[in-house]
Amino acid sequence: MRTGPPPRPRPARPGFTLIELLVALVFMVVVGAAIASTSRLTAGVATRAGLELRLLEASESELDRLLAIPYDSLVSGARDVPLGRLEWTVADSAGYRTVLLVTTLALADRTSGDTLFAYRLP
Repeated sequence: MRTGPPPRPRPARPGFTLIELLVALVFMVVVGAAIASTSRLTAGVATRAGLELRLLEASESELDRLLAIPYDSLVSGARDVPLGRLEWTVADSAGYRTVLLVTTLALADRTSGDTLFAYRLP
């Protein structure tokens, strides 16, 4: 019979177990999928913002053109541009004209618009 303290358990071998590696791999896949979907969404938002900015530049240019037309010749109208449609309404008031320019960006996924408003003195 043996006397003395019980034998000590052997220390575990250094390194990762298979379960730890699988958990790490699953975590990396989940994080990678989240980053990929976020970057795709961000690219779509940036593309749409660029299109809206180009349409806004076209509408500002159109408003400048409308304000340069002689006062008596300024009438309501509309025209199509490559990214959408520009429509303006001219209304007479006491001593000035109101110019309301509505821009519409027509994309496959949805339609959005913007409105510019100006007063025109004779």
